[in-house]
Amino acid sequence: MPASPSAVLPFSAPCTAHPTAGGAAPPRPSVAELLERARTEEAHGRTRTTRDLLERALYCLGDADEAAREAAHILRWIARTYQTGAHARACDDAQSAHRHLGAALTEYRVLGMGREAAAALAGIGALHAAGDVARHFERAGCAADAFRTALEGGARAAATHAYDTAAELFTVARRHARTQSEMADVAWRLVTIAELQGRYAEAECATLLTELVDGAAALGVLRAARRMREKLRLYRSAPTKAVLASCTALLTDARDAGAADEVVSLLTLIAQAHARLGDAAQSERFALDAVAEADRLPDLALRATAAMQLGYTVMEAVPSGTRETSPADAVPHFRRALDLYTRVGDRTGQLRAHASVGIACDRSGKHAAAEVAYATSLAIAREVAARHSIGGNLINLGVLLLKTGRFAQAEESFQEARQLFTALGMEMYRLAALYNLAHLARAQGDAAGALGPVAHRCKLYT
Repeated sequence: MPASPSAVLPFSAPCTAHPTAGGAAPPRPSVAELLERARTEEAHGRTRTTRDLLERALYCLGDADEAAREAAHILRWIARTYQTGAHARACDDAQSAHRHLGAALTEYRVLGMGREAAAALAGIGALHAAGDVARHFERAGCAADAFRTALEGGARAAATHAYDTAAELFTVARRHARTQSEMADVAWRLVTIAELQGRYAEAECATLLTELVDGAAALGVLRAARRMREKLRLYRSAPTKAVLASCTALLTDARDAGAADEVVSLLTLIAQAHARLGDAAQSERFALDAVAEADRLPDLALRATAAMQLGYTVMEAVPSGTRETSPADAVPHFRRALDLYTRVGDRTGQLRAHASVGIACDRSGKHAAAEVAYATSLAIAREVAARHSIGGNLINLGVLLLKTGRFAQAEESFQEARQLFTALGMEMYRLAALYNLAHLARAQGDAAGALGPVAHRCKLYT
């Protein structure tokens, strides 16, 4: 077990010579002399003195290229005198104080000390050390420990919205997964992160539904993976009727299996598909069914998702003329979802709810309320690094700024969105940003400026 911080002996200050009573400085001992004295002290069982001498030798190393190798030798020696945790902490302290130690630590880890360093860092438990923990175990050839610590570190990173770090750690875990269930677990976590980051092509669960299908079934994520595949196909403009047919078959299977939570998720997705086809009545029917089914379950996040879809259905039903209503009628559903997402601490859900409130208020002509909602959603999206949501909010906010005559601010929003969607490779949304830039130029009487984005949009289709 790693030693507590109080048991860690800090490395001493760099070796210096102190004047004698006569004013002359004694000769500085060489590294070789310090090491020889350390051997003598160690032979007599004087561990603390041995350690002090080794630390002094470490700080007295010169500038030669072989200093790193010598430092590695001294560190291995020190390792014999420390408990595991104290040794790793001492190495970390030394690394910030001595310029040779970066290379030395790398060398000594490669030479077989990786397991000890990883165990100590795991005891410290800091999120920023999670990658080092897993890599130490990986270099030491400890596959099971590398898998475990990478998976745990990735989960902690995902919980704090550090999605790039999470993906990196899950990739480390994938290299050391052995069973079908372990490989499926890592694959499912990776596609979930990819979806959150808007990398939809990477999140379609191809591996889970082919090579790892048995592992996914054993893990209990096979139905969810099949649904995610259809959801992302819908997002990526696959034929909607084909997606709807697949979801209907999945819904029948989920009902037969008594998978109530999966039934709710599929009802919500089917409602989206009907809305995409312009069938507002069917969309509302399935959305209402999803809410009714979700309200029978204890899962608050699932209730929130169902409430969001019902809000979308109500809001989108207005242009179809199916009933006399206003987009503002969707706001209570979005507010309910926001309350549920807040209760479970789901920041991604909260940003979606705020954005949806903004859209409903915007369409109702309540521009001040819409701007507050968009700004709140954008702030949360930046906080959790949800890049595709940042872009979507920038476009929504830009459109509102354009409508209210704030052209310079609108252009800033559209340009940032364009750059972001370009980086993400999300062409449909980049097209939306270009369209709005052209509309902005036209609103300012700049016909030539409007044609530039139009010409660029044409290239996207050729």
